[in-house]
Amino acid sequence: MKQKPIGKLPLFYGLKLRHAIALLTCLAVILIFAGYFSVKVGQNAAFDALTSQGRALTESLLSSADIIIEADDEFIELGLDQLMDKIPLESDEKLRSDSALDSLRILSDADRICFIDNNKIMASSLRRNSIIGNNEIEVWIDSLAIDPEAQIIYELRETDGDRYLWSFFPFDNEAGLFVSKKWLLGKYGNQKLSLYYLLNQVAQESGVEYIMLQNLEGIIFASKKIASMPRISDDEFLLESLDSDTTRSRVIPFQDREVLETVSNFKSKEFEGLFRVGLSMYGYRKIAGGMKRQVWFVVAALIIVGMIGFATVVGYQNYDLLKAGLLKASAISQSLLDSIPGPVAAIDSKNRITDINSAARSCFGLQAGYADGKDYFDLFPKDPFRFKNVISGKRSAGFENSMGQDGERYFVTSTPLFAMDGSVIGAIAVAQNITAARKLEEMAESRRRLSEMGALAASMAHEIRNPLNAIGITIQRMKNEIKPADKEDNYRRFMDGLRQEITRLNSIIEKFLAVARSVRPEMTSISSDDLIRRALGLFAGQAESLKIKINYAGQKDYAFEGDRDGLIQALVNVIKNSVEAIGENGNIDISVNDIDDKIIISIADNGPGIEDTALVLKPFHTTKSDGTGLGLSTASKIITDHGGELIIESSPGQGCRVDFVIPCKRSKI
Repeated sequence: MKQKPIGKLPLFYGLKLRHAIALLTCLAVILIFAGYFSVKVGQNAAFDALTSQGRALTESLLSSADIIIEADDEFIELGLDQLMDKIPLESDEKLRSDSALDSLRILSDADRICFIDNNKIMASSLRRNSIIGNNEIEVWIDSLAIDPEAQIIYELRETDGDRYLWSFFPFDNEAGLFVSKKWLLGKYGNQKLSLYYLLNQVAQESGVEYIMLQNLEGIIFASKKIASMPRISDDEFLLESLDSDTTRSRVIPFQDREVLETVSNFKSKEFEGLFRVGLSMYGYRKIAGGMKRQVWFVVAALIIVGMIGFATVVGYQNYDLLKAGLLKASAISQSLLDSIPGPVAAIDSKNRITDINSAARSCFGLQAGYADGKDYFDLFPKDPFRFKNVISGKRSAGFENSMGQDGERYFVTSTPLFAMDGSVIGAIAVAQNITAARKLEEMAESRRRLSEMGALAASMAHEIRNPLNAIGITIQRMKNEIKPADKEDNYRRFMDGLRQEITRLNSIIEKFLAVARSVRPEMTSISSDDLIRRALGLFAGQAESLKIKINYAGQKDYAFEGDRDGLIQALVNVIKNSVEAIGENGNIDISVNDIDDKIIISIADNGPGIEDTALVLKPFHTTKSDGTGLGLSTASKIITDHGGELIIESSPGQGCRVDFVIPCKRSKI
């Protein structure tokens, strides 16, 4: 089909194409001019808003500065009035003594008070924290123009980063009181109440380039390092602002960019000049550029803003859901960890602590949240969980270790954590307190040994005593019936020595039997003070001859149920060991205390100490040439029969302390 040629097409019911093009051109021109004027109006509005903000900020700073300076003066007056209420304004002979000045120092909460006469320190209180020397004080007093009619002459000084009030209370032309006091009020004693602190804090806000105080001599304060700024005398705008009562503004270059500067004059007791505040124009430029784009791409901008807004809302909602889920999972995980009775700790590949439960924090004395994220080896340099070996060896380890502030015994299981590719990403350790279990095992072992010793002792007593009795009878008959040919005294001494050795051997058997056999204590009402004094009475002569000082105040006395003879024997055995260990010129301290339903009798000495406290409780272990090794074993057996515990705390060269922990019902005397 043959197509007809296209002619001039009418538009919109007869509107010709050229008319449409002209209309479109006019509309385009109108839109261009409208956009241009919209941008100009928007830029002017944004600039006016920025200028208003700068003026409002400057005027707020002026008002705040006046309030701070006025409050600072009030603080000074208030602090001086409080100090003057406590310092006498007239001379008194009592003020010439160090003790009186020290009492006055405590009353006035000062660091030091000195009585001054002819510019010299005649008396002084103790120093609290001040390290000011006498010469420094006398030089300062000498520099003062003292008016006897004045109640106080003062100066605020800074020493080692602290601000002090140095004051002088003149009694006359020659005498007075010097008072030094740490000053937290007025003249920027509290830096957070100072004008400089306020300006620095405001200068850190976004959009603030600088804040400065300037007078004719130069810059007094600037919130940041400024390479160069014009002097007031060289800048006509600043000279006019110095005489103006209103806040003025201008745009000036500052460090390779433009800033809007607002300027206002400021007068106070300490300062007269200009407040200059520079605001960044980055936001203004950004807004102006945005306005140009918005004219031509308003629809696209709205769509983009809508999409960004929708994405922001959805993303924020998803973030909240994920955050809530993570917090819930973390809370459940932490609750599970805290429910484990023993210490639990975990680290990541960078040795940072990722998990630690309440038992571990309690064991090592850590506050909640303190260890989270910290380097494990910085916090635990001794590596109690042996993570280093576990991670390097890539295999689990189980071991016993003493950990924590109390040094209790734990069985620790440390296991490496692996990623999907087999690399080590951390480690976790679980510890179980086995201190009580080990004590029970030791007690069970001790009782088993005592049981075996009991059976052995019964047999030994029968097998040894009969021959000993026969030997003793024979020796007695030989002593009485046989007459030596010569030197009868030597013969009798020899026979007496044999009898003494038999008696000693029989005594050892008795002690051995006392440790081994199970005997129920004969419980009676006894006094702790009477118990200790009876035991000490046996050592009075020996302690005096060896110049040993036994300290027992006897201020606490308790009545309780116990075996009097057995407990006296236990005390005698322990005190005897202390006397023999410390030798001459030693000290033995004895005390009595009560905790809950237990009475604790403590015997401490300053002797050479014990290297292995567990070994000395075993029967027949002794370091003495003539010892039996049954003294502490017997004492431990007696306390154990009372349902208590004998505890030894000692280390070489640090003395020894033995505690009798006796559970009982008692009443305080």
